[in-house]
Amino acid sequence: MKPPKRSAKAPSRQEILGAVLHQPTAARLRQLDRLIAANRRDHEALLVRSYHRWSRQGDASGAEKDLKAVLSARADDVSALANLAEIYRRTGRRAEAMETAEACLAQAPSHLGALNTRVRVDPGSVSEDLLARLCDLAARAEKPSEAAGLHNLLGVAQEARGDYASAFRSFTESNRRHPDRYDRAMHDKRLAFYRRVFTPDFVARLQGAPAAEKPPVLIVGPPRSGTTLVEQMALGDPQFASCGESPALERFAAQVSGAISTAPHAFNAEAAGRFSEAYRTQIAAEVPGGARGRRVVDKMPQNFMHLGFALVSMPNAAVAHTVRHPLATLTSCYRQSFVRGGGFSNSVDALAHFFGVYVAFMRLWRELFSARIADVVYERLASEPEPQSKRLLAAIGGAWRPECLGGEGAGRMIRTSSAGQADRAVYDSSI
Repeated sequence: MKPPKRSAKAPSRQEILGAVLHQPTAARLRQLDRLIAANRRDHEALLVRSYHRWSRQGDASGAEKDLKAVLSARADDVSALANLAEIYRRTGRRAEAMETAEACLAQAPSHLGALNTRVRVDPGSVSEDLLARLCDLAARAEKPSEAAGLHNLLGVAQEARGDYASAFRSFTESNRRHPDRYDRAMHDKRLAFYRRVFTPDFVARLQGAPAAEKPPVLIVGPPRSGTTLVEQMALGDPQFASCGESPALERFAAQVSGAISTAPHAFNAEAAGRFSEAYRTQIAAEVPGGARGRRVVDKMPQNFMHLGFALVSMPNAAVAHTVRHPLATLTSCYRQSFVRGGGFSNSVDALAHFFGVYVAFMRLWRELFSARIADVVYERLASEPEPQSKRLLAAIGGAWRPECLGGEGAGRMIRTSSAGQADRAVYDSSI
């Protein structure tokens, strides 16, 4: 006789909170909801849920509600104030972001999150005292990630004051202190593999892959080349919903690449159909509030590396390729502190190599799929927003409307480094 199965031990409160912060699952999120329903005064649980909602799901309204619930009981909670300020910034509510960040800094003058929001909302108004505080904190920071972030903030403030030499030194120090390191060999190996696999014969063999009922839109290009601007324009058409920058295509491409390396013919039309289904299901699940029958926009810039698998698997997927002057793109990358960038922007040499890899990948895809890739030139989009956005919407199968030009009131959550665009109509000051 088999011994009776023991029931699984219920996770503790701290285990649930830790799982939602670091490895969230649907089950853990339901457990967190039950914790909060049982005790509306569990402020730590509310903070954890709010962070998950805005940073992972893009649910700004839900996160704001949780944070205000905390602040209604503890008006001086610095974590709630800092997170609420950042939500305001990322949804374009600049005045509220500034006020809330200042309230947090009044309680905790060295709070890194509040400092980040305060400086980025209006770097030109950074006072001498605040600049001196940033200098002191950057000099004393011991954690590489904190040092990198503080030196970057210092550079942003110095640049806004016209002190470009100091700003460049600060950006360079930020990149030097960043914990990520660029893996040149990995990128070279990946490019060589794709060149071997993606031949005209390989593409022709996969002609039978089924079309998707709701084909996705992939926005690709180097980081800082206009992918967020293109995404925001597309979202002016309500048939589109965004999953943000999803890692799904890279993950599924890595799985398929491993199978192809041992069995080259394993990826056939049937396998391509499964790939398409898995990818589309995943990105739909990543849309805040659900896709609800809309076409999903995936704006992961580095998907330019894996575009071949998307195009052979989804014959009606749309691709918008953002193109910006190389020097403008590289300079913008160098002065940006990417949280998870793989270190490509942490030195001039790494940037140059990464950009060369990007050019080589796009050349490969153009040779095979030229008719399916729509170039969107950033400088033209910024200087002629209406005609160029109409061209963009037509290329991806959308319908243009005035909301595609964005601006005040768009209210969409931006989770990337381009959050400063949230409340601005299309502008040409960065050309």
